Amino acid sequence: MPPAHNMMIYDPFDGWRFHDLASRSYGGPGIQLIELERERDLYDQYSMQYRSDGLLITGRAYLPREAGTHPVVIVNHGYLSPEVYETGMDTWRLAIPLAEAGYIVLTPDFRNYAGSDQGPNPFRLGYAIDVMNLIEQLDSLPQASSNQVGVIGHSMGGEVSMWPMILSDEVDAVVLYASMSANAAQNWAHRMEQYPIQRDAMRALVIAYGTPDENPEGWASVSPDSYLEEVSMPVMLHHGLLDNIVPSIWSRQLHESLAGVGVDSTLWEYPGGSHSLYGRDLDLMIERTLAFFAT
Repeated sequence: MPPAHNMMIYDPFDGWRFHDLASRSYGGPGIQLIELERERDLYDQYSMQYRSDGLLITGRAYLPREAGTHPVVIVNHGYLSPEVYETGMDTWRLAIPLAEAGYIVLTPDFRNYAGSDQGPNPFRLGYAIDVMNLIEQLDSLPQASSNQVGVIGHSMGGEVSMWPMILSDEVDAVVLYASMSANAAQNWAHRMEQYPIQRDAMRALVIAYGTPDENPEGWASVSPDSYLEEVSMPVMLHHGLLDNIVPSIWSRQLHESLAGVGVDSTLWEYPGGSHSLYGRDLDLMIERTLAFFAT
């Protein structure tokens, strides 16, 4: 047996910790527009694909028809079973008004969804890497003003959007809509308790990484709320107070934590709103989001 000081100790969190994600590079060969799916007065809708750590990631692109360059917003979808998900689900209600307002809108499917390749995704960090790689390929679109970039995510997509919020120097504004928690342990407990369909995946996660009680340092290292001092852009949060999927208190707590470290954070609560906003609440959320991205 080799001397103890030469033995390597396996750490399942290696490669996934914040500092690992912050020190690595992102990018790829470029975004490809595959097929023109729909023409509208103000924008064209395309299927798109790009590479993320070698994986093919599919999605949708909305390009304004007006000539010139345009700011970009990446819209990250919430959780749907991969068996039922189709490109555009949980993003089009946000993507269309943004495109009509003159933004290039990109809605990645993420790995393991739709036509994308399969790939590792502990703590949903694979999805976050897919977004980071997309951000670093925006300059491959000649219409994109890659120095004007916003990110918005709903539910699980909000959780994913927190990673460019703490990692990226390229993102100018982030919107979190009925977002999951910024704390990985809190998300694990919530998914374990509330969603029977996800329990096998949650059990497999703690078999591989230990429970939050067994490895609090490891779980903290994959939690955005451990690194809020890294946030350099303004953040807006929206949450319906009748949300029975994701506790609205999580958005309030994150807003207070962001403000506590000096981040320009704005919270909008919708007293009659559920997990997805509709009607006047949705119109108001979009109006506020457009004004936020325009500043």
